[in-house]
Amino acid sequence: MHLGRNEQGEPWTRLGGGQRFAWHRFAGAPGRLAFTLLVLFAIAFGTGSSRAEQPDALSAIRAKMEEGQGLFLAGKYAEAARAFESGYASHPYSAFLFNAGVCHQKSNSPEAAQQAFEAYLAKDPHAPDAPDVKKRLVELAALIAARKAAETAPASTDGPALEQPNLAETPVDSTMKSLVVVETEPEGAPLSLYRRSMDDAAPFVAERKDNPGWELVAARTTPADLTLAVGRYHVVIDKFREFNRSETDIDVSAGHVHQFKANLSQGAFLGFLRVSCAAKNTRIYLDDDGQRQSMWGVAPHGELVKPGEHKLILEAPGYVPSEQTVMIEAGDNREINVELERVAHGVVRFDGTAPEIAVYEGDVFLGSWREGAPALELHLPGGPHQLHIRARGHKDLRTEIDVPRGQILPVRANMVKKYPRGAAWTQAALAVALIGASTYFAVESDNLENQLLRERSLGTLSSTDPRMDQGYWYSIGANGGFALGGIFGLLATYNFIRDPYPDSELRRGKKMDFKPPADDVVGGAQ
Repeated sequence: MHLGRNEQGEPWTRLGGGQRFAWHRFAGAPGRLAFTLLVLFAIAFGTGSSRAEQPDALSAIRAKMEEGQGLFLAGKYAEAARAFESGYASHPYSAFLFNAGVCHQKSNSPEAAQQAFEAYLAKDPHAPDAPDVKKRLVELAALIAARKAAETAPASTDGPALEQPNLAETPVDSTMKSLVVVETEPEGAPLSLYRRSMDDAAPFVAERKDNPGWELVAARTTPADLTLAVGRYHVVIDKFREFNRSETDIDVSAGHVHQFKANLSQGAFLGFLRVSCAAKNTRIYLDDDGQRQSMWGVAPHGELVKPGEHKLILEAPGYVPSEQTVMIEAGDNREINVELERVAHGVVRFDGTAPEIAVYEGDVFLGSWREGAPALELHLPGGPHQLHIRARGHKDLRTEIDVPRGQILPVRANMVKKYPRGAAWTQAALAVALIGASTYFAVESDNLENQLLRERSLGTLSSTDPRMDQGYWYSIGANGGFALGGIFGLLATYNFIRDPYPDSELRRGKKMDFKPPADDVVGGAQ
């Protein structure tokens, strides 16, 4: 609802309780409209209410708060204000509005600061610092009025022009507020929050009626989100139904998000622990008794845990298990990144293209694989290995393989059959037979010749003796047999040497990680 217009012709807007603020020019007309609608929606549906946030949502809230805080510390006040307003748009917590107001003050934008602080009070009218914020608004209103007076004052030729006040030059409490989320299990418990107002105050004791140096700043029911200034606080969850009281001290730092959760059945405030690991399928065990019966989670994983010392065990397929002890305090938001070391051995998953294949390393038999059977898994130390692979009727394969630590390397032996030597053996047999027969005929031819020469010397040789023709043909046959035997011998030698087939080879696949056990069941433990 518009309530007239200001001196610049811009509409005034009223938000509950008669509070009035002017539109500011932080993002143009569309941005002003979107921001105001957002504030109205948050007030209509979120005033005085709190809700529990999941760890992922709280991580996003922390990221936005830290982004704005970082820009503020870098002196980029306008950018910091936009970051806080963006955080409020996603997660409507009043701490974002307060911090945006401080940033607008530091960037000399009093109208924008006024709007942010008014929205802050509208969102959380019972904020612990509500009186201080109202005082800020009075100072801002006076400054804005002085500015307008300077703008509308008539120009004077007799004296200097009226100088506009600069908000950036005025003392400003620029301490960022923090968001503190307090939750209980179960919800609805009475919450009392005390702030230490004196540095030398004695520790808070809930049983005492009076704790000098401590002041009550909030009384709510859980869950509750509180915008708090820097300092030490004491949180008390009073006796609730059948649950006993729980309490803890908390230290609030500037521009942060703190989460505190009390498990009333255990009577203790909890801390948040998140564990991450780059190794896939990393199983996390928390306070395990060594039986590995129930996992806490699979990394990355986080939960609220009881304060104290916890034993953390991480296991991942192909990695050496890691054990460490972590200390968690109430309200902690711990994130631990664990680096695991791979185990010293790897697995070679072996099969091939021959009916049966044997694998050796040197003279050591590693195993055999048969066609139709599952792949042979060889567990070998990581590093290079010289393998000798054999298959009947196939060429032997000698190769080097590099076994990856903590991983599986699939390999396939492409075994090539030996080149057939049947023709070579036939040719060799013919060569041997021909040479043998030729040798016989040559010997017989020599014997006949010797007989004929002896008889001729005695004068008893007849010119028609048939042994002359017989010896002649024996000699022709021997020479022809030797020639053919030599040819077949050369052919056999060539065919024994010749091998047109390629060598056997080992084909390597893509390395794979070890698989986790199939019976893993994720459980919860605290």
